[in-house]
Amino acid sequence: MIVLARCALVAALLATGTSRAAAPVLAPDASDAAPLTPRQAAHTLAIAGHVRLPYSSNDAPDTWDGLTSADADPARAGNVLAIYGNASYPGGSCGEGGSCGTVVTDWNREHLWAKSYGIDDDVVCNPAFTDLHNLRPSEPEMNQSRGNDYFDWCRRRDCSPKPLRDGSGRANRTYGDIREVSDGRRGDVARALLSMDARNDAVDEAQGNRNPFIDRPELMCAVFALTVCTRTRQAQWLPAAGRC
Repeated sequence: MIVLARCALVAALLATGTSRAAAPVLAPDASDAAPLTPRQAAHTLAIAGHVRLPYSSNDAPDTWDGLTSADADPARAGNVLAIYGNASYPGGSCGEGGSCGTVVTDWNREHLWAKSYGIDDDVVCNPAFTDLHNLRPSEPEMNQSRGNDYFDWCRRRDCSPKPLRDGSGRANRTYGDIREVSDGRRGDVARALLSMDARNDAVDEAQGNRNPFIDRPELMCAVFALTVCTRTRQAQWLPAAGRC
């Protein structure tokens, strides 16, 4: 009865909001000998329906196309917004050096989870390299300057500012191997690494899979055992058996 009650709560959460309502729900399977751990459940949800897109391709939808849709500039049709400087660039499908009719100019693709941290091969058996949940349009110079720096608060007085181009006065700040993203983009980066935002729907349409940490936020607590989740009892939202 406790498990059923918790499943009912999760179902109610999934019913609130368009993204959650469309999320796949793991069904009970009496043939399973052992329940899934929270991390296993999150992984199963994350790979459900995933279709690996080419990193670059002249004759098929690829990551350039996916980003053009997922990071569209709402103020300029056909453009994309870069993650670090909020610069607006023409979207397209060919990329640097491409030969299609619409060629991407001036922006490139940033791996928020740096490639050098274990996903540095563009091969079929490494779908993380082209995962749209982890990719964002970026200004080439800011992409290069970030390298594989860690995202964190830069609390030193001598942090170097990298101002945005929109005249807002906001800036990315760096020191050593620390990169603090500008106000207004910190949440985007955090969700990209852990839970994503509504952008989830656009990636799902292009790539075929969803990020479970936005569709089922209770997994965040269960997998990462966050103190705040324990304090608010949200860690108990996930059924004891690991699935609904």
